[in-house]
Amino acid sequence: MNDTPIANAGDDQEVDEDTRLTLNGYQSSDIDNNDLSYQWKQLSGISAIIENENNSIAYVHVPKVLHDGEQIIFRLIVSDGNLTNVDDICISIRNIVKQGDINDDGHLNLFDIILMLELISDINDSQNQLFTDHADINLNGYIELADVLFLIKLIAE
Repeated sequence: MNDTPIANAGDDQEVDEDTRLTLNGYQSSDIDNNDLSYQWKQLSGISAIIENENNSIAYVHVPKVLHDGEQIIFRLIVSDGNLTNVDDICISIRNIVKQGDINDDGHLNLFDIILMLELISDINDSQNQLFTDHADINLNGYIELADVLFLIKLIAE
């Protein structure tokens, strides 16, 4: 008699955006000691590329997100050749805010200064929360010339 293998995708995790994530199914097992095959699939969330998806240990480049807590769900499928079992893992992604990086490209540069000047020239746009998190460098709740000057100083360093 053949017993069903046990798939173990690991515990749910919270990780930073734009990092490399290890999906570890190494704790999966088969009581019959049959050789196991593995397959990782993404079930939901922002699209991510899985490397080594046919191994017990796979890797994912965690994409950038706009908001904390965006989730990606992966499924590990384990088979002993006859029977199959699955286990899911939920990854919550932390949005890492780099003060002054208005376009969220990971770099402080002239493009950020131009965007910040556009923001402070139009009071309605300067209240946009998406940009406020990145543009309010002195954290006083407003996007103003002092933030632009501070960004220029950061870029010059």
